[in-house]
Amino acid sequence: MNDRRFFKGFFAGFLFAVLAACTLGATVLEKWKKTEVIPVCPVKGVIGGFEPIHGETIGHRWKKDDVTPICEVTSGIGGFVPIHGETIGNNWRREQVKPFVTVKSEGGDFVAGGRL
Repeated sequence: MNDRRFFKGFFAGFLFAVLAACTLGATVLEKWKKTEVIPVCPVKGVIGGFEPIHGETIGHRWKKDDVTPICEVTSGIGGFVPIHGETIGNNWRREQVKPFVTVKSEGGDFVAGGRL
């Protein structure tokens, strides 16, 4: 009877190790070259345009026509709704949402795991 417990525990541990290795391996394999990454700069409105929320603002200013507005969304019933603000009348189907991933620089390439 102890042999059965040992083999069940061994099998469960082995299965866990394989799944963990596959998960970690999948994360490591997600790499992008610089040409595949679209750099973005979160901005705030100021008199006469927009400037970066973080970092140096001198010389970094854009007009309204140069800025692409975005809306962070979360899944809701039947689609997606804004994380912040009014949700009534503001919903999108899956096909209308463009997913993205934040990345960080690693060894000349980019890997998942950056921050906003």
